[in-house]
Amino acid sequence: MNPPHILASRIPALAFVLSSLAASVTAEGATVAAQWNFNDLLNVGNSVSNVGGFVGTFNGVADRTAAGGGVSGLAGDYALDLRALGNSGDGAMISSTPEFLSALNAATGTQAFSITYWQFLNSTPNSTAFWGNSPSATGGRGLNAHSPWGDGNTYFDTSGCCAGGTQRTSGFLGATTGVWELMAFTFDNGTRTIYRRELTAGSTVQIAQTTGGFPLLTDHDAFYIGNDNFILDKGMDARLDNFTVWTGALSQTEIDALPVPEPGCTVLAAVGAVLGLVRRPRRQS
Repeated sequence: MNPPHILASRIPALAFVLSSLAASVTAEGATVAAQWNFNDLLNVGNSVSNVGGFVGTFNGVADRTAAGGGVSGLAGDYALDLRALGNSGDGAMISSTPEFLSALNAATGTQAFSITYWQFLNSTPNSTAFWGNSPSATGGRGLNAHSPWGDGNTYFDTSGCCAGGTQRTSGFLGATTGVWELMAFTFDNGTRTIYRRELTAGSTVQIAQTTGGFPLLTDHDAFYIGNDNFILDKGMDARLDNFTVWTGALSQTEIDALPVPEPGCTVLAAVGAVLGLVRRPRRQS
């Protein structure tokens, strides 16, 4: 009998149903607002989120990886390579469609919000992992993370920069180049938390946490993945996969339970965990 993820890839109608279901299933109150897995090869120069259908446009030297470049390593799995076409540092994926920005601002408006993604670092220059631009924030920095900055620290800024506690949470990432790791940034009514989990070993680790954060803003007018709002030279030297925006704050236990999705399955990690349709490979020793 074919496993469910094979059936989903072979039966478009089922895949559509599963993708639609993913948008409505919650993980202890956290709902997926958008996710890009970058496996949509028919979309040249952009990627469309498999929940929400939001378009993200590749910028500069960014492009998809070759087959097998995604976190699972399987032939049908792709990722966003932020320096695929060169080393200029202007690589990014930009999603500024009204539909996505409406979903993003609705999510931040709940004051319970998360972003998760897998990253494979080639090197760690001064770079930005994501930037949600807000006209009312200091320097436009409504949502921002470095994972890491060139000093080895990871930073998570919300509603401006860079006052500790009210706007910024930071801690030493301890990231390793050449391995896949899951990054998670959560905001829960003023409490900002950063987590990290390696694919091959260990459980989710809390990097840093602060309380007393200013409320999240709801006027974001552009969103950049893998770079800042200038998209000049802060592009990561990395691959990113399964970039997910959540309505709701994921717990450390929930982050640790997120499986590694396999190509051909349109169900998101947390949704797959609920339905049993995505299996989490054993961590390698």
